[in-house]
Amino acid sequence: MALNIAQKLRLTSVVLGTASRKDLAAAFRAVNPKTAFDIGRADKWLQGRAQPREHSVYEDWAKVLRLERPGAWIAESDLPSFTAAIAARNGIDATELERRAHAQAEASPGHDDKGTGLALAGTYACYSRAWSPYYRGQLIRGRLSIEAGPGAHAFTATYRETLPTGQLQLGGPVTPAKRSLYLHLKEVGGEAQFFLCLFPQTQPVSVLGGYMVGTAIIGPEAQPSLTR
Repeated sequence: MALNIAQKLRLTSVVLGTASRKDLAAAFRAVNPKTAFDIGRADKWLQGRAQPREHSVYEDWAKVLRLERPGAWIAESDLPSFTAAIAARNGIDATELERRAHAQAEASPGHDDKGTGLALAGTYACYSRAWSPYYRGQLIRGRLSIEAGPGAHAFTATYRETLPTGQLQLGGPVTPAKRSLYLHLKEVGGEAQFFLCLFPQTQPVSVLGGYMVGTAIIGPEAQPSLTR
């Protein structure tokens, strides 16, 4: 029976120095080009929602860690024994190894605490195409500020841009998810609403990309609009 797979994968990632699931999968392919370890399933394994069923994954895992133990030991060993073995093999203090793995788990996009929010917090320059038919083809430069709130995933955003008629400001909640980042913003003292769907962030966060949906603020009609 496989035990503590998610924690063991994080510990493995730390000793290998891999920064992403893609890098971790590459380490497995390096020892076996036909490995059954793949990024899609690793996502579930790291969340504890599933575990490798193919025995070959554990055999490849033992090769990745350069442990003189069978794959069955990788799967069935208790967490303290696994940690001690790879710490000794790599010359790392077991307590320090556990600390790094815990920090990596907290920093992961799917982790339910403020780690991701703190990484997202900041002010971003925003570039999008004008929706107004009077300014077709032009770029708009706005400003987006994200702040972390007091609770888990309690993040808020404020978007501002300067229109020919004055300042436009919208605010609302930020909802991080595993596969995307959602912002539902409403105009302060007005009726405008924007919805932003952005690609999932990686740490450290410096660029966010995606789509913004809403209606043109300046135009003969309030037509539904979308821009990158």
